[in-house]
Amino acid sequence: MEDLGGGVRYKVWHRLPHIFVRPEAHYYHIQNNLGFSSNNVFRVGASVGYTVGPD
Repeated sequence: MEDLGGGVRYKVWHRLPHIFVRPEAHYYHIQNNLGFSSNNVFRVGASVGYTVGPD
């Protein structure tokens, strides 16, 4: 199985510099995937977080 993915962290609010949103995307290629119709899987999502300490 191969996995390729990435994400970028964005600061959301100027007044609250420690809060961020990180959209991300992943692509998976699964060899010999006999249980499903495709060997390719694409997944997207987002994370919301808080940074402790200086950026």
